[in-house]
Amino acid sequence: QSVAVQAGTTQNVNFNLQPLTGNVSITSNAANTSINVDGSVVGNAPLTITRNGGTTVTITASAPGFQSQTQSVAVQAGTTQNVNFNLQPLPGQLNISSNPAGARVFIDGQDVGTTPSGSALSFSVPAGNYNILFQLAGFQDQTIQVTVAPGATENVSANLVPATGFIQISSNVAGARVFVNGFLKGVTDANGMLTVQANIGAKEVVVIAEGFRAVIGNVTVLPGATIQVQATLQPAP
Repeated sequence: QSVAVQAGTTQNVNFNLQPLTGNVSITSNAANTSINVDGSVVGNAPLTITRNGGTTVTITASAPGFQSQTQSVAVQAGTTQNVNFNLQPLPGQLNISSNPAGARVFIDGQDVGTTPSGSALSFSVPAGNYNILFQLAGFQDQTIQVTVAPGATENVSANLVPATGFIQISSNVAGARVFVNGFLKGVTDANGMLTVQANIGAKEVVVIAEGFRAVIGNVTVLPGATIQVQATLQPAP
């Protein structure tokens, strides 16, 4: 200030000094990132704030589908500081079950456990695409592909299909009735042939024709395999 001194008087001169300021430039990798500074929303990134030098500000960045982050910055007078937020997507959740229960579960090839009865296997996972494989003895393998969005929950349930094989019956009698474990599966054709599909495991095969003695055989059906049964019926006495 310039002061004209007046003789015989006392003049008061006051200086209202203002602190030097600094700038903080704020950016984010996520679109629509809201910036909160010391508890107040100041806008969306990218933006620049100005504060007194020597002060510390707390900056929180939030964006839909991403985890919030907070940084504290000591403002330096006369400079511009760059603060970048590399926000990470919110995790999602996978709830995995099967019918029947007890299936072994693999997520992208990694064994993650067995499906429980009456509930589900639950996992927090990063957003993304997953291949889920179910394996259970006596049933066909099943793979389900699922996409988990940030913050979303995906319920994945597999209705497992029994594994099957085939029994091929060759008989010397056309029209013979064929029973598997007590259930009629059909009759042999003009060539004495019949092929039936059956769940894997031990089976009793009975071939009956009027005027002939029944033929009873026991076989074990394997997944995808065809088991041959030769039924040569003898005339009944």
